[in-house]
Amino acid sequence: MKIRSGFVSNSSSSSFVLIGYQFKEKTFTDEQIEHFHEKYRVLQGEEDGVPRGKIVIGKFIADVSSDDCLESSSYSFSDIIKMAEEIKKEFNLEGEPEIFVGTRMC
Repeated sequence: MKIRSGFVSNSSSSSFVLIGYQFKEKTFTDEQIEHFHEKYRVLQGEEDGVPRGKIVIGKFIADVSSDDCLESSSYSFSDIIKMAEEIKKEFNLEGEPEIFVGTRMC
């Protein structure tokens, strides 16, 4: 029997923490989005916990499905800043990255 003491949901969802940037969904073509999946996490649509008409591109700091064992991991602030700077440079962005926290469908 599996006992969880933290976040509990059905097996088709996961909790996440992501550092990245939010864009209007029509900013990129489907081909560009497919390419981004090779290097980044791309969240789009309500099933991914993203508002309608938006797309979020970034890197997961944490992604835990309800079937996963509780694991411990950590990132230094400098690691997180490096992740954000990589995204900022790749997309030639201005402004600050955001931290996104939510639940998405798997």
